[in-house]
Amino acid sequence: MWFADHESAAQAASLIAAGGYELDSARLYSGNAAVSAIRDLFQDDGYDSFSDAPTGNYLLLVKIAGSPASVRSQIEDVRSESGTLPTLGFVEMSDPADEVWDYLDSSTYDGDLVVAFSGMQSDASRLMRRLERLLAQSSYTNSANMALDGGYGTLQMSIDSLDAVDASALLESMTTVAHECGCTNLIERCPTEAKRDIDVFGIDATLEPIMRRTKQQYDPKSILNRGRFAFGI
Repeated sequence: MWFADHESAAQAASLIAAGGYELDSARLYSGNAAVSAIRDLFQDDGYDSFSDAPTGNYLLLVKIAGSPASVRSQIEDVRSESGTLPTLGFVEMSDPADEVWDYLDSSTYDGDLVVAFSGMQSDASRLMRRLERLLAQSSYTNSANMALDGGYGTLQMSIDSLDAVDASALLESMTTVAHECGCTNLIERCPTEAKRDIDVFGIDATLEPIMRRTKQQYDPKSILNRGRFAFGI
């Protein structure tokens, strides 16, 4: 199902995650990859072309587990629940579903910059919106893709064609926003030059003394992966 705005999409993701369904996965996507997938689903839903249908910016994919009868019953419940929300469309997939999942997941793991955020579900959802606003102030708003796991509070983001200077500035702002939302972040990929200026672990600097004391206690000679963890520990 797809939505025009983040609030409606996030509400649907929360309702379904808390709805008692046998969920194999539930993921909310935003970005160019999500819009591209929505265009294809629009056509599958009976529209002749994307221009004939309303626009959509957020795609919520739900994979349901169980026996055939249970899956059918749960799908009908999800369809009924989606009717209480301002969705723009709803498509039931079977054989092509894995291709859609793979395409969207790869879009959030392939990029010059890849960052994983984690926190409470509500905090990660709020962070997703904050990051979108942050990117809207940059030249990368159209090259970013995000995926929010329903119920788990993990958010994956990637940006294509990002240079080191912009990466350093963006990552500093993203880390600040993540901490303000009560989330942590781990930089999984970024331009090599940018790593000289940032801490890829995104850990709150106030924890540095504690982590150094812990390192000293368990590795007093500093022989285990020296300098490869946060704060150069």
